Amino acid sequence: WLASWPAPAVIALQTKSGAGAHASRYFLNTQTKALKKIIGPAPGLSTLVSPSGRGVLYSGLTTGGLVLGVYNVPEDVFVRLPVRTLADKCVWTKNEITVYCAVPKILPAVDYPDSWYRGEVSLVDNLWRLNTKTKRAEILFNPELASNATAIDATELFLSANEQTLYFTNQNDANLWAL
Repeated sequence: WLASWPAPAVIALQTKSGAGAHASRYFLNTQTKALKKIIGPAPGLSTLVSPSGRGVLYSGLTTGGLVLGVYNVPEDVFVRLPVRTLADKCVWTKNEITVYCAVPKILPAVDYPDSWYRGEVSLVDNLWRLNTKTKRAEILFNPELASNATAIDATELFLSANEQTLYFTNQNDANLWAL
């Protein structure tokens, strides 16, 4: 199980996933002890729960390849977002509308998320800001245009307390970056 505690009354639980393994995301209500399936089962499922638990960013495999979307829990609505990346490469903001994601320029034809988790494939990312309500997506940073032209495979994204700085680890060399 993958566990997080996004809100005081919600523990989010997910079964381990893989290209050939279906996973599901559940919410356990700590007050009522009720367990509710939120998403799944889906192949290659990766999720990131918003700070209050009202939204779930998800990625998974379809016949068309890897998709990224957001699930609005109270409204029971799924919305596909206009970029393709793993939910593991994203972070929510406090407003629960905006997410920042590392989006690969090219997605090699491999088994996601397995090959990326095992380090068998390295992705070359741009950093994007996505509005989950309007589906507006904009590139914030293209590392190839920077003076040092470093290829970034970003993971472990997080924001500073005031959300003015985006931090991430470049999986290629384990260096910490700040944007």
